[in-house]
Amino acid sequence: MSSRTNHSPEQQRLGDFEIGRELGRGGMGVVYDARQVSLNRTVALKVLSGGLGLTANAVQRFRREAEAAAKLHHTNIVPVYATGEENGVHYYAMELIDGPSLDQVVHQRRLAPTGTTTQPTGSYHGNFDPAQLTKTGPYVESSATSNTGTALSTSAGLNSSMLDSGSGYFDTVARMIAEVADGLEYAHQQGVIHRDIKPSNLLLAPAGRLSINDFGLARVLEQPGMTTTGEFVGTPAYMSPEQIAAGRTPLDHRTDIYSLGATLYELLTLQPPFRGERRDQVLAQIIHKEPQPPRKINKKVPVDLETICLKALEKDPDRRYQTAGQMAEDLRRYVNRFAIAARRAGPIERLRKWGKRHPGLAVALAGMMVAIAVAGLFAYQAWSDRQAHIVAEKESQQQLRAEKQQNALEKALAVAMSGDLDAAEKAIGEAELLGASAGKVRMLRGQVAFHRGEVMLAIEHLQLAVKLEKESVAAWSMLALFSLHGGPYEEYEEILEKLERLRPSTPEDYLFKGYAESALDPVQGLRTMDQAISRRNSPIARAMRAEVWTSRAVDTADPRHVAAMLNDVRAAKGLLPDNPYVLYVSVNAHLVAANVFAETGDKKEQQRALDEAGRDAHALEGKDTLLGAVMIRYVYFTHIGAEDKGFDVLRKAAERVNSTLILGVLSTDSYRRGEPAKALELLDRRKQPELFGDIVRAYVLAELPNGPARALEAYREMAKRYTQGSAPLYCHAVPLFLQRQEEVVAASRDLLNRDHRLPPLRSNFHKNWLAFNAGQLSAADFEKAAGASRWEQCGTHHAIGVMRLAGGDRAGAKAHFRKSVATHCLNFSFHYDCSRFFLERMEKDPTWPPWIKPEK
Repeated sequence: MSSRTNHSPEQQRLGDFEIGRELGRGGMGVVYDARQVSLNRTVALKVLSGGLGLTANAVQRFRREAEAAAKLHHTNIVPVYATGEENGVHYYAMELIDGPSLDQVVHQRRLAPTGTTTQPTGSYHGNFDPAQLTKTGPYVESSATSNTGTALSTSAGLNSSMLDSGSGYFDTVARMIAEVADGLEYAHQQGVIHRDIKPSNLLLAPAGRLSINDFGLARVLEQPGMTTTGEFVGTPAYMSPEQIAAGRTPLDHRTDIYSLGATLYELLTLQPPFRGERRDQVLAQIIHKEPQPPRKINKKVPVDLETICLKALEKDPDRRYQTAGQMAEDLRRYVNRFAIAARRAGPIERLRKWGKRHPGLAVALAGMMVAIAVAGLFAYQAWSDRQAHIVAEKESQQQLRAEKQQNALEKALAVAMSGDLDAAEKAIGEAELLGASAGKVRMLRGQVAFHRGEVMLAIEHLQLAVKLEKESVAAWSMLALFSLHGGPYEEYEEILEKLERLRPSTPEDYLFKGYAESALDPVQGLRTMDQAISRRNSPIARAMRAEVWTSRAVDTADPRHVAAMLNDVRAAKGLLPDNPYVLYVSVNAHLVAANVFAETGDKKEQQRALDEAGRDAHALEGKDTLLGAVMIRYVYFTHIGAEDKGFDVLRKAAERVNSTLILGVLSTDSYRRGEPAKALELLDRRKQPELFGDIVRAYVLAELPNGPARALEAYREMAKRYTQGSAPLYCHAVPLFLQRQEEVVAASRDLLNRDHRLPPLRSNFHKNWLAFNAGQLSAADFEKAAGASRWEQCGTHHAIGVMRLAGGDRAGAKAHFRKSVATHCLNFSFHYDCSRFFLERMEKDPTWPPWIKPEK
């Protein structure tokens, strides 16, 4: 670092940061390992060199660009945490990636003798000076012909031989560069251009993820007052021709695509596209010379990967990939062995490039070409006649391609909603190859996570989807629904307000908007889904609408709703008979139908519905990694009285999948069977805390040695963790179970006094429940408020039953638990499940639970 900064490594504090060891240095400054004191986290702290000409305007530009970079949130972009200045020293903090930069990996591989394995050093430090890697060095021939050794560190995932391996190495390189291109595409959509993409700015995390570093800084350094006179920013070997032209050619986001192509070239050949002893030699070659095809250097490079690389390195920006997303798509086409979009330069294109390099000879040859052109005039008329036919054919092909893309998205969505990760990845890959946007891909991956029970991961995918497609009603709708299941209700309401300002345009917009609306207003949700199906009557749309109709039929037991539900199920199964999601919806729907037919006395239809549910449940056998398949088979066996089979389904699935939901339901069933120790062991295997599982855990603890005290302690912890929405209401069931109703009354009144915000679900059930627990609403009025809704009746009778049990009225409690179970709201309803196992325990043992004292 320049002495002008008046700061040295020995000075341990810079603003909010305690400086550790130096990680590396270059022309722009020095990078340190540092600790951000206020947040107690480790960061990489870049201290800018004082030799950059930091005028007041330059500093303002730097801050503005750093703030823009800090707003970029992408998996493959190193996030900027903070910027600052102290005593004239300007700095910014970013995430510390625990891995080497890509240039270190390539450099050490060049130095590795044949037959050895060289591991790259950690981030920004090692046995060589990182600054030398910005220069154009000689190519070491031995590194291109090595038969053994590793290309990149084992931790990075590129652990095959560098150039003599099979397709594994090249596939990994293509996937990683595609992910970097995804990051660039996202940044370009936000209006940010990097302008200095090169291996040293790509950091390699231990998991094998490449992340783009120094975003936004390069653009700032190109502004007046930020660079030394006569210099321009960028490493010569990776600069685009328009960067070197320094204003004579417009500079846009495509300069990053060229630089990424140069980086890909070096990964394929272990040398940059152009080399020279001096800087000016390299710059001249970039402008006037074509790069040597990678296969001329290493014959193992796949032809398609060479084609992709050379297209990115086109000197004319109009002939490159026009977006980084297009380059990413082509790289994935190569990985998946599909035809790539890029085409190799033909004879005419090669002649054009030759003419630009040899203008004198080109003029001489032009005369000869005139004669040839005259002859070509006679063919013009025939050519003209063909154009109308070609245009019509092209339009037809575009329409066909759009239809294929829609079908691919439909297929990918159907597989994604089944939760089958492997099949979904393949289907999503096919959709990408046909042009599916990055935002749609994130939506699909969010669906996979959601239907595997990984709600928080699903939310992360959808948050990125809405950043990529800000006006997508479908993406915002899915984020709303996932937030309702796994996030604060306030976020759900905020997203609903956002949705009100957006206008749905595509069938998927209407479909997912209706799906999200149904949680709050199923009638409105169904109307919106009707509009989706009128635009595109797809099997997955019919299955999703059937799911909403099923929820509606459970709540109303209306035969008309049952008929609508079964009609949609038949339509979906007719086109997707083996799809796990459709089969899940079918089992669920036919069990609900059987309950309604039983109430109306139609035994024949009841049996027919049970038979259909049984066939579909059998078809889902063996799909233990699919959460929906496991849970609906458990529900089916429980419904027909085969509890042992249902328990066995859960047990086998829990051995293969560590699902919080499966473990929670399995533990509840173990508790119902009178096996509290087994139930506790299952609950403690969960990956993360979860409200309903934690409540059951408190119930279980109450039956173990010193149980009530341990259960009360568990409740105290839950009360600190679950403070939003309706969660405190559910937690209050624990002290009631321990016969501490005074504590519940006080806590409920406190919530009412604080005007506690409850989720906006369908009706005032939660508000009435809170008033009942606070002693401000009688049991009779609570029952009356439930009306005809089966869902509310189920919850109301369970809440009254628990309060009766707390008062020592076992007979009254059992009566209400029976009424709760009689609603048949058996589909993963907490109230139904708890009423069921409370009832079974009390009927087996009239004194259960033993600590409950009878009413006086």
